[in-house]
Amino acid sequence: MAVLKVQVPFLSYLLWERGARWTLFFFLGVFLCLLFQPVRLGAAVSQDHFSYIDMMKADETLLASKEQFLFSDHYLRQYFMPWTEKGPLYEQKRVEMFFATYLEKIARREGRKERKLIKNASLSQYPKLNFPAIATDRIDVLGLPYRSKRDGQLNLSLQASSVSRGTPLLISHQSLDEKWYYVETAFVCGWARKKHIVPVSLDFVETWRKYPLVVVVRDGNRYSVGELYPAIRERAEGWDILIPRGGIRKEARMEEAFISHRQAVRFPLSVTYRHLAQIANNLTEQPYGWGGINGFRDCSSLLRDFLSPFGIWLPRHSADQALEGGVFVDLSKMTREEKRNRIITHGIPYLTLLWMKGHIMLYIGTKDGEPFVFHTFRRALIQEEGGQRGEKIVGKSCITTLAGKDAPRDLLASIQGMVFVAREPHI
Repeated sequence: MAVLKVQVPFLSYLLWERGARWTLFFFLGVFLCLLFQPVRLGAAVSQDHFSYIDMMKADETLLASKEQFLFSDHYLRQYFMPWTEKGPLYEQKRVEMFFATYLEKIARREGRKERKLIKNASLSQYPKLNFPAIATDRIDVLGLPYRSKRDGQLNLSLQASSVSRGTPLLISHQSLDEKWYYVETAFVCGWARKKHIVPVSLDFVETWRKYPLVVVVRDGNRYSVGELYPAIRERAEGWDILIPRGGIRKEARMEEAFISHRQAVRFPLSVTYRHLAQIANNLTEQPYGWGGINGFRDCSSLLRDFLSPFGIWLPRHSADQALEGGVFVDLSKMTREEKRNRIITHGIPYLTLLWMKGHIMLYIGTKDGEPFVFHTFRRALIQEEGGQRGEKIVGKSCITTLAGKDAPRDLLASIQGMVFVAREPHI
């Protein structure tokens, strides 16, 4: 049980200087924090990725330079696609289907808004616009031009994805009230507020693309793992990079900034187990966020960001990652034991994804004969006293087993397939 340690002078301040009301608020806050404290799932499981790799082979290159060049070239072609295509990336029918899917999610609770949303989206006139742009800060991409709340909280069912600063965009449409853009990236499309979306000129694009790129490998200082920036010069401590600036109705401009060698490396990073473990450690025990809300990661965005420094492209959502992320091997017809054996025998640690409906994980290898995975999730089913099963909040990225007390639930039974993202399986 957690123990609360409070200094006596601080208690005196609460009681005598701030009054009883503030004291009540303080202890109520402490009680709620203890009540809803995230469970430490599988506390016995090491969360250090270096404990799962063979240190004798940590620096062996897993992809030949020619292979990695092909992967990173494909990554950049996808990444810059909104700036290289001559028109919208998504057809009107697909945009309308996408809109209808999200409209159904609010129909029961907010049906009266349906007509207003349809009118405001004005999809019969899609596409109204066609110009390249860039995100000058993190933006949320939604399924509708509407940010709804449920019981005072944001309705996350409308969240499609988060898009990081510096991401190339194509603006293909605008809402009738001119408050929302329809943004298209190579991995997601949807509605976003205009605040951090700025048009780019041809000169901007040419300058942005002429420099070598660095990729962020550690979160912090308003940078996130997987972000790419042009590096105009390298110093002993790090890189001078370009970041996008601008405002509504203004073309984007570039501003110099500094990022340390500890936080960014030249793109792409060579694929070794040392580097894979380093990036995974930087992403471990980070908060979970459905659809990238608040800049946090869900299961599929965690894997996108993990592989991005190596120039390995993944789609945004888990089902697409399974189907398009590499070589897919169907495990759905296998027994639990057959799945387990196939994963252990053929899975390539840190380069194999394990997919089930609605969730995706990274296979990181075995320890003492047990397969382990790295993933992020919100809830876990926990065995409580008396044999009952309860639901507990985890809400972070961590290493777990596929079954047993150190797993959030029986993952092994639900696995449908495995995906080899960078190397051919030997099956």
